[in-house]
Amino acid sequence: MLSIKKQKWCLLATMLLVTFFTLTTCGKSSDTYESDANTEISLHVLIPHSYYNVFRQAERAMAREFAARGMSFTLNITYYTSDDDMQAINTRLNVMLMAGQGYDLFLWHYQPIHSFADNGFLTDFYTLIDNHPTTRREDFFINVLEAYEHRSGLYAFPLSFGFEYIGIHSGLPESITSSFLSLDTVALHEIFALYNRLQYDYSDYNHLDMGNTFNLRSASFALMITIGDYIDVENQTASINSDEFVQILESIGRVFIGTDFWINSQYPSRGPTHDYLTRASMDYAFLNFGNAFGPMAAIFDMVEPGFNHFIPLINSNGNLLINPTPFISSVAGGGWGAVCIPAASDGELAWEFVQHLISAIVTLQNPSDLVQHSMLTSLTIPISREYFRPHIESVINRVVSRYRGQLPFAGISGGRVDSHAMEAAIARLEVLSEMPASIFELRLPEALVTSGTFEAFFMGLITAEEAALEMHNIVSLWLIE
Repeated sequence: MLSIKKQKWCLLATMLLVTFFTLTTCGKSSDTYESDANTEISLHVLIPHSYYNVFRQAERAMAREFAARGMSFTLNITYYTSDDDMQAINTRLNVMLMAGQGYDLFLWHYQPIHSFADNGFLTDFYTLIDNHPTTRREDFFINVLEAYEHRSGLYAFPLSFGFEYIGIHSGLPESITSSFLSLDTVALHEIFALYNRLQYDYSDYNHLDMGNTFNLRSASFALMITIGDYIDVENQTASINSDEFVQILESIGRVFIGTDFWINSQYPSRGPTHDYLTRASMDYAFLNFGNAFGPMAAIFDMVEPGFNHFIPLINSNGNLLINPTPFISSVAGGGWGAVCIPAASDGELAWEFVQHLISAIVTLQNPSDLVQHSMLTSLTIPISREYFRPHIESVINRVVSRYRGQLPFAGISGGRVDSHAMEAAIARLEVLSEMPASIFELRLPEALVTSGTFEAFFMGLITAEEAALEMHNIVSLWLIE
């Protein structure tokens, strides 16, 4: 028999070998796999169908990189369309995350990722970035990453970002246009206030609509965007019953109270609420351009004539509003997808793939996907800084040559783009892209949209003060729970 001393040494040696084996086989990056000849590596992803070809393009790029070292890489894609049952898809995803299995990566599509993060189901991208040998946080637009943070962690990584531009009709009264022209950015409540002035002070213009974008025409959505500025989820506080919010609520209410048109909520999973429209139906707003304020469209041949001074939309705190929705936005800039990596997956491998995905989205040779086609004529900005200038230059040159030099939201109108105009446009976009940012994140209790408070207020059954107090009580209870 071995002596006690020798037994201890054998046990220690065994433990060291096990530790070494664990460290060298878990959490491999593509560099770690280099010594494993003929290794087959794969990732399983859940995505909207509109991203299918972009993911395949990123897969081919990563497969070429792995093949150079004698390995194979494949992507197993589970996709869904807008016709699929998102509630069933998200329920299945939740069960899989709880079981510690399933997808290695998914695109955020209104899943409760903050709850997922709190339960330890998601990987913090900051850890992946900091531990990777060739990536740094400074490689990306940090202000946008900070907009996606939750409890100082980054559990959804935006592939790119954009912001909405709002323009004013040049034929409006001078007092209205001058007020708008004095602004460098505009918040929803400021647009509502100007619109109310137009409606009540100038009767000849009360036939004009608020614009053909859902953020201006949907009362519930506009309200939910605004109300988020008065809820601090992480610190569990709310100030919805404040005088400031009541004034904003009154301004929104004057636009929407007594309207005749409504549509089902864009987010039916959040409850059976209705979005009341302004004085014109959707067809009228789209076909007749009867708008006082309107957005710049993502596809430039949809630009409405007679609008000028396009400026970015911000929230009530002055932060640039960006959109995390994975489906294509209808406004200039827009916003594509944000990816999440489950904690049970090989995070380092998934992060390697995300870097190929960022590149694939802005690689415009032979575009085969709706996302890429939109990037051709969109000012959506890649999250990676190295792609900013070449992408913006490419879009400006392409759009100006096709649409006779009209690019008002980039500060270019008329004629061809010379080097000075190009630099001015890029500088303006760069400054805007560096602004503190917030996302269109509707992290609100379902009871808020199912309580009937929205409908009661917009039907004129309760006052702004009563509505604000009811909303405040609902949200306060939700924060405590």
